[in-house]
Amino acid sequence: MLSGIFTSGLLRSSATRDVGPIIANGSNAVQPEYFDLLSDCNDVPLLIFIHWATILHKMPKPMVKRWAKRVAFQMMEKLHGDWTSTLAWPLRELPTPNSISVTNAQQQPGLSVSLLQPMPVS
Repeated sequence: MLSGIFTSGLLRSSATRDVGPIIANGSNAVQPEYFDLLSDCNDVPLLIFIHWATILHKMPKPMVKRWAKRVAFQMMEKLHGDWTSTLAWPLRELPTPNSISVTNAQQQPGLSVSLLQPMPVS
């Protein structure tokens, strides 16, 4: 299921001159076990995926930017631990609402971040 996003034409066609080909073709180096752990909502693969989505968000294609932002926040909701410091960069780079609260499926407190600037309308 998730491995399809790495090999989809969407990402391949959106490759840019520097990082695009590496990001779009990087699935060749991803082991199947990673996808198993990601499907099991293991925190470390989720964090790697969130950071990867943040990098994709910097690509010039609006469709990729929207997808990357959406999937990054969906993955944040699946985290089980408090990863506030690890998520500092993705939360800084991805436009967010004034306040977001990220909790795991068991409704235990996870990450709560308040931002001062409103999300830009695109």
